Amino acid sequence: MIGARRAAFAGALSLVLGAGFLPACSPSADAGPSCENATKDDGEDGVDCGGVCPKKCTAAGCAANEECGSGKCESATCSAPAGKTCGVGAPVPTCADGEKCELDKDCASGFCDGATCATPAAGSHSDGQKNGGETGVDCGGNVKTTQPCPDGQGCLESADCVGTCTAGLCGPISHTDGKKNLDETDVDCGGTAPKCADGKGCAADADCTTGYCPADKKVCVAPTYDDGVKNGTETDVDCGGAGTGMKKCAEDKTCLADPDCIGACKTFGAAKKCIDAPSCKGHFGGDTCGTNEIGSGAESHLGPGGTVLPQHESCCRTLPVKNYSDPLVPGKTVYVDKYEITAGRMRAFLEAIGGGVDAAGNAKSPDVKGYMAAHRPSRWNNGWENVLPANNAGSQATYVVAYGSGDGQYPGQDQYIANHPTQTTWWIRSTGATATAKQGPGQQGTYTVETGLFYALGTYPMFPEYYADPNVWKNPGEGEGYAVNHALNCSNDHGAYGWSTYWFDDATVATYNGFKKAFGANAAESKAIHDVKSMNCAPNALFAAFCAWDGGQLATAEVMDAITDNTASPIFDDGNDPSCQGTPTRAACQGGKLLPGKSGSQPGTNPPTPLCAGNTLNTFPDGTQGCYNVYYYPGDDNDYDGSSKIAPPGRIIADAVTKVAGDEPWMDMIGNLQEAVLKKSETVRFDYRGYGVEWSSIQHHHNQQSTARGKGGAFGARCMRFK
Repeated sequence: MIGARRAAFAGALSLVLGAGFLPACSPSADAGPSCENATKDDGEDGVDCGGVCPKKCTAAGCAANEECGSGKCESATCSAPAGKTCGVGAPVPTCADGEKCELDKDCASGFCDGATCATPAAGSHSDGQKNGGETGVDCGGNVKTTQPCPDGQGCLESADCVGTCTAGLCGPISHTDGKKNLDETDVDCGGTAPKCADGKGCAADADCTTGYCPADKKVCVAPTYDDGVKNGTETDVDCGGAGTGMKKCAEDKTCLADPDCIGACKTFGAAKKCIDAPSCKGHFGGDTCGTNEIGSGAESHLGPGGTVLPQHESCCRTLPVKNYSDPLVPGKTVYVDKYEITAGRMRAFLEAIGGGVDAAGNAKSPDVKGYMAAHRPSRWNNGWENVLPANNAGSQATYVVAYGSGDGQYPGQDQYIANHPTQTTWWIRSTGATATAKQGPGQQGTYTVETGLFYALGTYPMFPEYYADPNVWKNPGEGEGYAVNHALNCSNDHGAYGWSTYWFDDATVATYNGFKKAFGANAAESKAIHDVKSMNCAPNALFAAFCAWDGGQLATAEVMDAITDNTASPIFDDGNDPSCQGTPTRAACQGGKLLPGKSGSQPGTNPPTPLCAGNTLNTFPDGTQGCYNVYYYPGDDNDYDGSSKIAPPGRIIADAVTKVAGDEPWMDMIGNLQEAVLKKSETVRFDYRGYGVEWSSIQHHHNQQSTARGKGGAFGARCMRFK
C-alpha cells in the first residue's frame, strides 16, 4: 500500500515537472518523501515549500535565490516557479478545481489537494481535523473569514487567526493585534479598547474619539453644531462646550460655565442652566423675587392675571411692553424687567468685572469706569464715566459748576438753572469756601469727589457744591450738611437710621461707611438678607452701567410712562396742592396708575393727622412714621440700619402694574423705591419715576438727584431690553 502511494506521488511530481514547474529541490539518495515529493504534505505551506521545508514558497520574503523553492528571489520576494500559470505570482489570480497548484491560496476553492486544486469534502470543516485547506483544526485557511483559528492553532497569516499569527501559530487576542475581536467595534478600537477614530465602526458614542456614533450609521463621525444631538463637548444640543463653530446656549439650556451661554450659567440648583441676564447667576437676589420671605415655606410670585404661583422666580424676568416701540430701536420688541435691580445682582456685576475678594479674603477692585469705556453701548453718555468707580478707594472726579455748561452732568448747570431763582432754601455755592450768596451768572466753583466703589456705594457726599440757606437751616452745621446729604440716607452708622441695602464686611463699613450692625448671626447670613433686597444708594451712572452689562439699558421715562399710563411728567406730587385735597385717587392732579394710596396728612387738622393707614404699597413721605408700616424684614429698625423697611422685589403683592388687563404684572413700579430713568427725549441726563420711601421730600429736591452722581436710599432702578 505504501509503495502504491509513493508511485502516485512520483506520478504527480512528473506531471508538475511536465507542466514546466521547477522541482522544489534536487532529489538525493537519502531524502525522505517530504519537501521533495512534488506533493503538499502535512507541515508544508505549499508543495515542498514553507512550513517544515527549508525552501520558501511563492510570495514569501527572501534575501537570496537559494532561499526560494523557485530558485529566484526578486525584490525581496520569492517568485513563482517557472511555468506556473495561475494562482499566487501568476497572471491568473486563482486556479480552478483540477488545475495544478503550489499553495492553498492558489485555488479558488482555497484547497490545494496534494498538488491539484479541489473542492474540500463535505463536512471537512467540522470534522475535528486539519484538512480541506484549513491552517488549523477546522479553522483558518479557506474558512478564515468565517472560522478564524483560536490561540495555538496553525496559521499562515494573521487573517487565519482570531488574534495574530506568529511563527505559524495563532497567538493571544488583544486590542493591538490588528484584528476586530473581543468587544471591539472596529479593528483594535471601541468597547474596552481605545476609542475609534472618524470612519470606524461603533456601537455607542463612548466608542468614538469624537464622542458621536450616529445610531443610523454606527460609524464614528465628528460632531457638529448643527447635527441635532448633544455630542462632543456640547453642554446641550448643538450649543455650549468648545471647538470650531461653537454656539452659545440660550436661556434654560444646560451649561457648565458662563462661556457656554449667551448670558451666564447660574451657579445654584441641582442643574446648571443658562440665563439671559448674567446678573441672576447667583441665588440670593438672583432667583429670590416674589412674595413671602425665603424659608417661609410660602414663597410665591404673581403670574398672568395676578394669579399666585408657587415659589419665587428669577429676579431677571422681563416682560414685553405691548403696543410700544422705542424710537431708537425700531423693529424690536421692548421688554422691561419685572423687578427692581437687587443688591445681589449689582454684586454679580461688580464681581464679574474684577471685584469681590481673592483667595486670601482681600477685597479686589472692580474698574467700572474702564469697563464701560471699553464696552460703551449705543445709548450712553461718555461723561458718565467720570463718576464711575475705577477701584475700591482712591479714585476721584473733579468738575466745575457753572451756568450754561450744556452737558448736564452736575447740579448747578442745566439742572439747577431750571429752578433758579425759585429755589430759595439751598443753592449752588459760589467760588470760595465761605460764600453764602446764591451763585449768579459768571460764578463757578471747582469741586472734587471720591468715586471709588466704597465711596460710591457708601455715605461720602457726592454734592459738595450744595449749600443751604443758614437763615432757613439754623442748627449748627445744618446749612452745610442738609443740602449735601438730605434724602441720601445711605449711612449705616450709629443713630443714622440709614437704609443702604448693599452689604459690605464690617471692616469696609467701619472705614468707609460708618458702622453697620449686621442682621443675623454671622456675616454670610447678613449678606444673604441684604442681597435679596432692592438695590439703592448707587449713583445713577452705576445703574446705567449695570443695565448695559446685563444685556439691556436703564429704563427710559417714556417706557415707564407707557406702562403706567402716566399723563403727568415727571411724577412729582407732594400731596399739598390744595386742588388735590379730598380727591381719594388724586385723579385731578395725577393721571395713570402711579398712585401711592393715602399719604400725606388730613387737611384741616392741627396737628396733621396721618393718612397712612390705607397705604399698602410701601411708600411713605419723609418723616411720616405712620407710613412705615407696610414692610419690615428682618425685625424692626435699629439705630444702625434701617434697611429692614426696603423690600426685596415682589414682596408687596398689592404693588402690581399691568399695561393690559390680565397680563403678567410688573412689581414695585409704584412703591418701595423711586426708580432712576433716562430723562424723556434725552440720553444724557436722568430723571425718576414712581413713589417709595421719602417720596414727598425727594420731589422737592429732584434736581439734586437727577444727575450721573445722583444717589440715595430712596432710589433704585430697573432695566429695559430689546428682542
